[in-house]
Amino acid sequence: EDAIEVFDISRPGHGTRLPTTPSKKSKDGLKGIISALAFIPSQGSDTYAAGSLYPTPSNIALFSSTQGPEPIMFVSGGPSAGVTQIQFNILTPHLMYTAHRRHETIYAWDLRSHLDAPLVAYKCTAQVDVESGESKEMKMRTRTNQKLKFDVDLGGRWLASGDH
Repeated sequence: EDAIEVFDISRPGHGTRLPTTPSKKSKDGLKGIISALAFIPSQGSDTYAAGSLYPTPSNIALFSSTQGPEPIMFVSGGPSAGVTQIQFNILTPHLMYTAHRRHETIYAWDLRSHLDAPLVAYKCTAQVDVESGESKEMKMRTRTNQKLKFDVDLGGRWLASGDH
């Protein structure tokens, strides 16, 4: 809890433990169990995002493996819910997508601009009738603990989420 373990895959063995908060009682840093990690998919980038299950609106932080355990910046303005998945767009690596516990919305963040609110939110509530092709609203299922999983295609154009 309150730490990230980093391994150099070119040399097997022990990793380096990076605390995400100065102490258990501290209000600073990234609190709670780290539940999601994603590296920015850029050549030469050592920056990664980490999200925690701690239910606050600023439970995502960006880190650099060369700058030590201190976060580069925090992402805030999202829901007060634990982060279950983080992923970057492979063609536009400044776009970060997040999914949160008990939320049926995927949030997109532009890391080039201010990070106090998501750029856009994709709400997973539409259902398409296969025969007619019409879209109709589904009943929200936010009280389930099932995780909302998603993926971004290699072309960076499509964001998809399965029916859960």
